[in-house]
Amino acid sequence: MGPARRRIAEVRAAYTDEQRDLLFDYFARAAPAFREAAEEIRAATHERKGR
Repeated sequence: MGPARRRIAEVRAAYTDEQRDLLFDYFARAAPAFREAAEEIRAATHERKGR
């Protein structure tokens, strides 16, 4: 994981503290939204298969 962490640190270093705060807030909110959407898609897929 070391190389991945180093590369991500390089990417993060290009942003200001304020930009990083915004990005972290976005991902903290977006990740659950994507999980919920995936569950909706999964449920709809199961409903269609059950018909």
